[in-house]
Amino acid sequence: SLFDWYVTDDIKTINDHTQWTHIHHGLFCTFHDEHVNKFVRLVCVPRNNSLREGIQAESISKICIIPCPLDLPMNTRHKL
Repeated sequence: SLFDWYVTDDIKTINDHTQWTHIHHGLFCTFHDEHVNKFVRLVCVPRNNSLREGIQAESISKICIIPCPLDLPMNTRHKL
C-alpha cells in the first residue's frame, strides 16, 4: 500500500477548496513543530505484490495537532 500524508491550516467548507501540503510518503509520519495547529490528511492506495492498485481511501483529522507536553512522566522518571 502507498501512504501519503498532508497538512493544512484550515479545513474549508464543501464549497471551498482546501489547500493541502504534502509532507511525507510512507507508512509512518513524524510530526514536527511546524505541523502544530494543523489538520492532517492521510491518503492510502492499497496495492498488492503485482502492483495492482485498489480504490483510494483517505482520512482527515477532526482536531489539530497539539504541541507535545514538556512535563511527560517518563522525563521526570529518568532525571538524574
